[in-house]
Amino acid sequence: MLERGLLSINYLVKDVSAQEFYDFMTGEKFSEDKTTIDGVLRNKYLMIHELVEISELKKRVRTINK
Repeated sequence: MLERGLLSINYLVKDVSAQEFYDFMTGEKFSEDKTTIDGVLRNKYLMIHELVEISELKKRVRTINK
């Protein structure tokens, strides 16, 4: 569902596994962001934001882990 919406605006999403999402959300943070996994899972706009952020890191050949 989210991927289809992003494709509708011509944004190509890299595949993000559940493990990558979990690691990204629970790993070391470099900002003052206080967003929780629960908060992201309850808000489709935050979910889109996090998926795009992970996707952009993967496009830059970054490994997503803790």
